[in-house]
Amino acid sequence: MTISKKALQVCSALLFITFSGIGQEKKLSVVPDQRILLNVADVIQKNHYSPAKFDDEFSARLWEHFIAQLDPLKTLFLETDRQSLKKFRTLLDDEIRGEREMGFLPAVLVIYKQRLSDARLAYKKLMAVPLSFNTIELVNADGGNPGNFSANPSVLAEVRRKRFKFLVLQKMVASLPSGEMVPPGIEQEKIAREKVGLRMEKTISTMISDANMEKQFGVYLNSLTHLMDPHTTYLSATDAKKFRDKMSNLTAGIGAALAADDEGAKVMRLESSGEAAKAGVALYEIIVRMGEGQEGELKELAGLSSMEISNLIRGEKGSVLRIEVKKNSGEIKTYVLTRNQLDQSDLAVKAVVLPKGDKRIGYITFPLFYQDMNVMGAQVAADVAYAIEALKAQKVDAIIFDLRRNGGGSLQEVVRMVSLLIKEGPVVQVRERDGLPVPRSSIDMMLTFGTKPFVTQTYDGPLAVMVDEFSASASEIFASAIQDYRRGIVIGSTSTHGKGTVQRPYPIGDNAENGTLNLTWSQFYRVTGSSTQHKGVVPDIVLPDQYEFVKSREKDMPTSLPWDMVAPVSYEKWSGKLDIVRLQQRANERIEKDSALNLIARNTIALRDQQTQKISLSLEPYRASQLKLQKINDDNLRLAKLAGRELVVEPVLPLGQNQPWLKNIQQDIYIDQAISVVLDMLQNDK
Repeated sequence: MTISKKALQVCSALLFITFSGIGQEKKLSVVPDQRILLNVADVIQKNHYSPAKFDDEFSARLWEHFIAQLDPLKTLFLETDRQSLKKFRTLLDDEIRGEREMGFLPAVLVIYKQRLSDARLAYKKLMAVPLSFNTIELVNADGGNPGNFSANPSVLAEVRRKRFKFLVLQKMVASLPSGEMVPPGIEQEKIAREKVGLRMEKTISTMISDANMEKQFGVYLNSLTHLMDPHTTYLSATDAKKFRDKMSNLTAGIGAALAADDEGAKVMRLESSGEAAKAGVALYEIIVRMGEGQEGELKELAGLSSMEISNLIRGEKGSVLRIEVKKNSGEIKTYVLTRNQLDQSDLAVKAVVLPKGDKRIGYITFPLFYQDMNVMGAQVAADVAYAIEALKAQKVDAIIFDLRRNGGGSLQEVVRMVSLLIKEGPVVQVRERDGLPVPRSSIDMMLTFGTKPFVTQTYDGPLAVMVDEFSASASEIFASAIQDYRRGIVIGSTSTHGKGTVQRPYPIGDNAENGTLNLTWSQFYRVTGSSTQHKGVVPDIVLPDQYEFVKSREKDMPTSLPWDMVAPVSYEKWSGKLDIVRLQQRANERIEKDSALNLIARNTIALRDQQTQKISLSLEPYRASQLKLQKINDDNLRLAKLAGRELVVEPVLPLGQNQPWLKNIQQDIYIDQAISVVLDMLQNDK
């Protein structure tokens, strides 16, 4: 809210701020938390690529967002609680600018703590009453309240009852023999009910102890920063120190890359030699709770940042971590894992030859665009250059780059890598806030490359790039450059992830104890001028994707920055023969005849539709729906593997402990499809 009668005078020390009230001047004491808030706002306004204006409209958005974040399932607050806080709805921008004392956060936490106490008592009462699963009742897929906040305590009690019943049903069905419609007995219902009740008691007790300014201030700041874009994140000094300490001590993990999700932590990447993959955790499943040891208390992950989740996942090598996972089928399963350090070969460049008839196809993959700050350390472009030379020595006819599930990494390395494959020219444009786009190439970046002053082309043969919806950032720069130069063919899901922004850390004020802001400060653009932000890269050849239903692309994030364009730059397309229209026609003909890919496409539609359907709280319909989902997921896992045959694979680089990875390559139907496209390319070259 803007005060128009009198200009605000801000003391340089930010200890007191004066403002004009109704007919009198008041002194505003600025507490340490509010100083951090002021500094965060200042850093955002001065440095964010596209900062939102702190005004009444932003205040209303932040007000809605934070209340929803505290109670995403609408099982805590009443509508009257929301109305009692409405007086702050257009005042939060004043608090952000230091024109008012922080009133909203303390006020909402008082109500939040009381409602948590109410919920704990309500669930304790529900735990004491046996449940019947014969009546027809429906809930949302997450078991929460689909509408507005409850109008009165009676309505809220009914929402909580259904939520509790949903969790008990989920627990009870998970304990039944797999694939059998076995009706549970009274004792099974009681065991499930008591387990869920005790779990909720522990969870809510933890939430009550965390319902204070110290714990929730960082959550509030991240509600603010995430309204700028999904990747601008505040990290408190304590969390930053925990992360640095763990990393410096070479702590161990479970071999999974995770991202914060509404329900917990989504599994974005699995290393084949990691503990999670070996235990049976699958891609895109959600870790909802985790805890230390065989019997330690499980902590809810919903609402935590990716950094906070990372701090929980990592620990001493050999220590035990228990995780509760929501499977892609909807089933909840608990895993007991032992933390271990990854074999570094999991992260390194891998290269093999895939013989097919009289042709030899090279294959290169790596999980991220890594770059050691030590110039003598590992650099992914140098490792890829070595892999290319090894493949050339094997006289390959073409090379496939597999960037599926590659989340990106170093800008310098992707520029270097593309420069290994093109004659010369810009790879990407980078635009900072209020600046002009700057083309980036291996020459203008003055990148030394071994004994060379810069990178030069080392391979000019046929090329294909595999991508999926989790190919992001640097992966998208690589794929778009290959596409724009017509240097090769891009194959994959309907689009890549769509992350075209760059983040960097900014200190908050002069005091390290204020924490750090990981801030979006620039954006990538293709040489054509089009951004990869929001839209991603659309492959030349689209293959049915079993994870297409997972709504995790940039465009699925409500606060993602929009797509836009800048002017194109001059570049010279590849002079080789590449008939994309003909390759698309041949690929589409194969896809139409491929029963496995067609069934994956139908299953994906079924999984997408399931996300919006209501869940029955009757035992038999619920169990039947779970069995159906499990069958679809099992079918997709089976269909993604070649039936009755395997690809011939000849490693050209040391594999370390990556025998499971090698087996996956031999059975991957998508690699098989990519090989077919490359063979079409080679035929066109004749």
